[in-house]
Amino acid sequence: MTFKKEMFSERFLWPFNKNRISLAIERKKAEKSKLYDLTVSNPLLCGFEYDERLIKKAFQKVSWLEYSPHPLGRFDARKAVRKYYEDRNIFVNFNNICLTCSTSEAYSFIFKLLCNPYDEILVPSPSYPLFQHLSELDNVSITPYRIKYDGNKFKVDFDSFFGSISQKTKAIIIVNPNNPTGSYIKPDEIENIIRICTDNNIAIISDEVFLDYSEGRKYNLSLASNDKCLTFVLSGLSKVCGLPNLKLSWICINGSGKQCIETMDRLEFISDSYLSVSTIVQQALPLILSGSDNIQKQIKDRLRDNENFLYDSLQSVPSLRLLLREGGWYAIIETPDFADDEAFIVSLIEDNNVLVYPGYFFDFKRFGYFVLSLIVKPEDFKEGVSRLIGRSEFLV
Repeated sequence: MTFKKEMFSERFLWPFNKNRISLAIERKKAEKSKLYDLTVSNPLLCGFEYDERLIKKAFQKVSWLEYSPHPLGRFDARKAVRKYYEDRNIFVNFNNICLTCSTSEAYSFIFKLLCNPYDEILVPSPSYPLFQHLSELDNVSITPYRIKYDGNKFKVDFDSFFGSISQKTKAIIIVNPNNPTGSYIKPDEIENIIRICTDNNIAIISDEVFLDYSEGRKYNLSLASNDKCLTFVLSGLSKVCGLPNLKLSWICINGSGKQCIETMDRLEFISDSYLSVSTIVQQALPLILSGSDNIQKQIKDRLRDNENFLYDSLQSVPSLRLLLREGGWYAIIETPDFADDEAFIVSLIEDNNVLVYPGYFFDFKRFGYFVLSLIVKPEDFKEGVSRLIGRSEFLV
């Protein structure tokens, strides 16, 4: 007897073919031409000066053959995370910290914890394109709520927010500050969201990987100490220390007493089933985190310098507008409504050797938005921006 069936899971129904932008990049690389990539988000590729002495010292102190795993992470590593928040005047419970190898894994743990198949998670839009893939891999449905620009700043569209909630909504994701809009959740918005979640027994997932990179300290409020409803706060070394290669992130959990205890029991079981975080990196974490100020200052200076150059350059093109950035690593240029962003970017790669993100990549709902990374090396950023705004399509 033979059985006819699909080999692969229905999780993989999305197309795997390359788009026109990917193909154009491949052609340019094959030519060995210099590409001014204004999408680079890996700080290790951006010419920053890391304190290699400190990093080497952190790993010299580790016990290479030690392995006594704790499901939530080593005690000394979790204490280092607690100190990170204490240094920012935020109290977190040491027992409510769970280490993961990435924020993507943290999302997966939380989805498994909260959701039955096809339960719903609310996600901001525009925001990370990764949410769609992460949710589908865990058989979770996502429903967008809009982040709108009012001509001065981005803010939550609460009409969209209310309209997105259903009986199957289990959690709401906040990205604080949002990527790529760079907008922080404001105190009145936080209060409103907490009230809605409390009334409807909905959890909050607050992605705060860019929290330290604010333009001023007015709005960068962490939800790590929120105990009014079940709350998960995500961050990690990738952005805090500019070290995505070390693969260590964390979840801080808070909420009402009994609910929080039940959450930690279940989360510990999930984490114990994977035990994915390297013992070596956990041992090095306290010293690595202690050096975060050095790299953060360099990144903040780069963000400011590149953004100032971009702003000054755009003054010669009245049709272009640089949207306000409150934090994060990205800038958004708003342009006249293009007919086809993808076609423009392909021609930008082929004719000008410049790459930027199209707005649709982050779920902007119309053409005419382009997203640039502000941590790109200054010389590459300046040349790429100059070539970008020299395109005749912008001069309208």
